[in-house]
Amino acid sequence: MADWSGLTRRLESSGAGRLELPFAEIERLIGGRLPPSSQYPAFWSNSSSYAKAWKRAGYESTRRGVPTGYMGFVRTRTLTAAPTAPGPAPVAGQSGRATGEVILVGCVKTKAPGASPARDLYLSPLFERRRRYAESSGRPWYILSAEHGLLDPGSIIEPYDVYLADQTAGYRQAWGEWVAAKLTRVRGSIDGLVIEVHAGAAYVDAIEEPLRRRGAVLLTPLAGLRRGEQLAWYDGPGEETWSREQVVPPVPGDEQQFQDLVILDGPHEIGSFTFRWPTGTEDFDRGWDLTVEAAGRRHRVRHGLGARQVYGTRRRHSVTFVDDWAAAEGVAPDDYETSGCLISPLKDHAGRLIRPGEQVPAPYDGFPLVSHAEQIVAPYSRDALAVRLHWDDITSWVGYALARLSVRRADAARPSQVPATPPRPTGPRTSALPPAVVRALLDYGQAQAPAAVGQVTFTPHPEANALIMDNPFAFLLAVIFDQGIPAERAWRAPYELMRRLGHLDPARMLADPEGVRTAVAQPPVLHRYREKLPGWLVAAARIVLRDYAGDAARIWNDHPTARQLQQRLDRFPGIGQKKAAMAVEILDRDLGVPVRELDGSDIAYDVHVRRVFLRAGLAEYDGLDHMIDVARRAHPERPGAIDMPAWLIGRQWCHAGLPDCPACVLSDVCPKDIDRANAVRGA
Repeated sequence: MADWSGLTRRLESSGAGRLELPFAEIERLIGGRLPPSSQYPAFWSNSSSYAKAWKRAGYESTRRGVPTGYMGFVRTRTLTAAPTAPGPAPVAGQSGRATGEVILVGCVKTKAPGASPARDLYLSPLFERRRRYAESSGRPWYILSAEHGLLDPGSIIEPYDVYLADQTAGYRQAWGEWVAAKLTRVRGSIDGLVIEVHAGAAYVDAIEEPLRRRGAVLLTPLAGLRRGEQLAWYDGPGEETWSREQVVPPVPGDEQQFQDLVILDGPHEIGSFTFRWPTGTEDFDRGWDLTVEAAGRRHRVRHGLGARQVYGTRRRHSVTFVDDWAAAEGVAPDDYETSGCLISPLKDHAGRLIRPGEQVPAPYDGFPLVSHAEQIVAPYSRDALAVRLHWDDITSWVGYALARLSVRRADAARPSQVPATPPRPTGPRTSALPPAVVRALLDYGQAQAPAAVGQVTFTPHPEANALIMDNPFAFLLAVIFDQGIPAERAWRAPYELMRRLGHLDPARMLADPEGVRTAVAQPPVLHRYREKLPGWLVAAARIVLRDYAGDAARIWNDHPTARQLQQRLDRFPGIGQKKAAMAVEILDRDLGVPVRELDGSDIAYDVHVRRVFLRAGLAEYDGLDHMIDVARRAHPERPGAIDMPAWLIGRQWCHAGLPDCPACVLSDVCPKDIDRANAVRGA
């Protein structure tokens, strides 16, 4: 079996900024032949399971300008050599520093009390050293602000209290795109630009993908260092050890193939979700969605990471879904805490486990194989070969899932068990929407609207309804609760929380977060997200106190536009686009809150709405921007008006499994294209 540590040692000893190695030399270094899949770019991807061999040495792979049969490596950080004699170890980073053409410096929490130039606003020893380093470099530098995105150091701004790590995944993703767009506007094309980032992990994670997608090379010389080590790094002498000319930017698309796999969209992190198995449900605390193409077929893929009681203990568990199929599962081996890897037993075309010594089907070639029984020493551990991949190596998990399906398709008796997803159009849709469907939706929405403002029934519980209508903060909390549980239970939750706490006072909730956590978790639990939801509630209290003087009604009582109101709500952790759009409609339609410019309202990207849009012929594919565009073209004066009727229809008749088409109010006008919504999933 190949030993990739030989490549690591070769790179560590090289000291070169750029290195090109022929495949023959790499095979000599690893003591074995490269697998056939090494001819494909994704094998050398910096997110593949093999990447640790060069990343440990401070390098990233690239094929730009590299001859066929060679692999290129570019140094992105400098490692400190171990001391050769007894004595204090050198400070990390002092032996050399990566130098970018542009430097990005992360903000910090402590700020000056009043408006100041950005370079002077942030107060901490760490920021002072970051600033000094950037200014002394003589290179252009900018500040990464959780509130303002990319800041020129001379921009005068007010102090604020926004911490990127506290924001939703959607906010961080949008923030990263915003920063990349602003940098592109300031610098022009950033293709090939070397960007040095001095910021926390939340900031680096948010900007890394948008910047790399634009062709930039990211250097993070302080990655993995603790705060004290970072301060020492800035105080150390350090010298530049390689020049700009030695840097080769990554090839666009290096990470977009695994054998014949092409990633068309994503992966996009989606947060938590639930999957319903035939025998019950499973919660995943993280998930990623992507669209891929392999062997000429397009697939929608979701990769979920959760935990499950298996092999005698609770272990990390992953599932990779391909077009509604649970195509591959992974489970944590005994060394997960140190390795971060999951394993998945190999199966043949008939679903039988492949044992050590047996022939391995060709689609599995190139995946690292181990003994399942040796990786998990526990009762019922499988006597089988298993693939071993890192939990966050999404590309490889997708490639492995498709390999498993490829093996299954080799069985002629099961040729059609992986239906292809309808192709996603490459440009905007221009065809007319079905007017009869649009009219029927609007008519049904009008019929379901309350007869008068304030007569809406959120839940069968009268006292809970009254609280929602009378207490703006209770309404805000109900919107946060409305995720992953029945709506009626979510909208009753603020009343139950008030009963358990004895109040719904934002100041008292902020002062007692543990009390909030206890109240949510008290049996019967108010929400199945008992770990994360209390934090969302306390964060909402903090924002209401900080930005709205403790009065949640101030979020909407200044007659905002629909778009302004949605943006304000979207800033609350735990809300996001779907619930923000829903709340705008409820406030205006049901509670009588004056909202201007309702042509700026949107539908909620909700699983019920998406299913109806696809089956009724309104939408061509399942995508947030596409669904919103459909609603805007269907009812431009108020796109959000289509949200409630579509949601009600999806919940009552247009079920995920077998829809009740004969009873549905759209039955006479709907094309009933049921299969088009097969891949729709959501929390």
